[in-house]
Parts: sequence; C-alpha cells; structure tokens
Amino acid sequence: MKHILVTGANGFVGQALTRRLLAEDACERLTLVDLTLDDPPRPGRMTAQA
Repeated sequence: MKHILVTGANGFVGQALTRRLLAEDACERLTLVDLTLDDPPRPGRMTAQA
C-alpha cells in the first residue's frame, strides 16, 4: 500500500501534484494537508475525513 502526503495541497503546486497523482493512479491512499482546502478534488474513490 502506497500512502502519499501532500502538504500545501491548496497551493498552485499542491493542486497540480494532486491532480497528477490521481490521474496516474499513483497511490492507494492520498492525504491532503493545508490551512484550508477551498476546493479539494473529489473523484468517486475518495472519502473526506475531518
């Protein structure tokens, strides 16, 4: 199981990296961290956890 943590996920680079990781199906678990997440990507396989 590959788990990737993206810090600064709401920034320019973080958003681009997140989209690419999801498009390439690069991991089984992806955790996004930032001060705020304005519009997190929501493909069908993701679940939001607070």
